[in-house]
Amino acid sequence: MEKRENGNKIETTIPSTGTTTVTIEEDDAGTLHDKLMLEGNKVIVETIEMIENGCANAISQNRIFDADTIVLKPAPKIFKNDCYINWNKQKNEIKNFVRGLSPYPAAHALLKNGDEEILDLKIFEVEIEEKNDCDVPDFKVITDGKSFLKVVLRDGFVKILKIQQPGKKVMPLQISTEYLARIISSQNKVDDNEETLILSEELQ
Repeated sequence: MEKRENGNKIETTIPSTGTTTVTIEEDDAGTLHDKLMLEGNKVIVETIEMIENGCANAISQNRIFDADTIVLKPAPKIFKNDCYINWNKQKNEIKNFVRGLSPYPAAHALLKNGDEEILDLKIFEVEIEEKNDCDVPDFKVITDGKSFLKVVLRDGFVKILKIQQPGKKVMPLQISTEYLARIISSQNKVDDNEETLILSEELQ
């Protein structure tokens, strides 16, 4: 069996049975895991049936893996410090960073309120938006306290959709923005309907 990544697809080739393709859409690590698990179940059943029927073709790993043409990518252990979002990166990079760590171990962000309290939040889902005529400085968060929570970046916005506080359950968007709006109520307002929260300087 051979598995390879091809753009936004993962292809698995099984001798005598063909190729199975799993398309990566807006998946995160969790949903992609579930897709591959279902396809893996099929591969296992097909392989067992081939062995049972005596039609399995054994292939040397040397034929699958050519050390001269394939470069193995490192897969180091992930620690918590590796999970903090670098807000200096572009919005697409941050989105994919969050996707790759969701739901576990999850991307982290440090936010601080007007009293200088540091909040260590897990971020599970975001979407990105273009930056059009925004007067808010980079590396701040804006929210209306009801429907959105956005981080202002150099090349656009990262809209946070799902977060979790330490010791709390994962919160849907409306609950999380209302909670943060209460936390940041002492900050200067961007206008009558929006408030701003400074990102922790450690991550700038």
